[in-house]
Amino acid sequence: MRCLRVTAVTELKRPIPRVERIFFALAAVWFVALVFVGFGPTFFFRRIPEPLPTHQIVHGVLFSAWVVVFLVQALLITTRHVRWHMTLGMTSIALLFLMLPAGFHVVLVKAAAGLKTVDEAGGNLTTLTIGFGFSFAGLACRRRPFVHKRLMLFATLMLTVAAADRVSSIVGLDDVRLFRKALAVVPGLALTVLDAFGLRRLPLLSLSALTMVWAVIWFTVSDVVFTRPSGETIINALTWLFVW
Repeated sequence: MRCLRVTAVTELKRPIPRVERIFFALAAVWFVALVFVGFGPTFFFRRIPEPLPTHQIVHGVLFSAWVVVFLVQALLITTRHVRWHMTLGMTSIALLFLMLPAGFHVVLVKAAAGLKTVDEAGGNLTTLTIGFGFSFAGLACRRRPFVHKRLMLFATLMLTVAAADRVSSIVGLDDVRLFRKALAVVPGLALTVLDAFGLRRLPLLSLSALTMVWAVIWFTVSDVVFTRPSGETIINALTWLFVW
């Protein structure tokens, strides 16, 4: 076990191209800014007299913590604090296990109250599911830094889609679907370009490939399944599991 840990540390200490270090740090700042701006009016600087329900506060704290952890992790690798990065990574696992039920709970409560349509709830749940899937896959690949970093970036991208939607609403473009999606995938598109030029090829687990998987699952599940009667059945079943 110690040998595996030493191997992992050695792998993480290999030189990282300067442009890549800068990119992941900037991507982390982007995610934090997106969440800060998107949820500022309704969460961080809320002025509405009506208090938020406890489950929404928990949701907001957990998901905000995730982007902060992503930023700290990026900075730790940039400054070569590899062991701290690995230790904090264990905290990320615990955070994910709390985020999953909290995220599903908030979406399903709103759907049950009629504040979200089945289609909207299905889209939200699909996004969360893919984000959690990328997160756990990234943590499982933590001894392969190239793959790990990209999976974790995609995970955070998916988990901040709601923030991108809020920013779109703030600037008055929430009805422009293309703008909302483009705003959400900016880091993914940027890294696809970076990989294409830096590696002169698109690796199997590049952001472009993962984006393709995300798009296929997103549109297939959300636009097909959740627009049919089966979608309501799924939402009802998930509500029974996650709303208590």
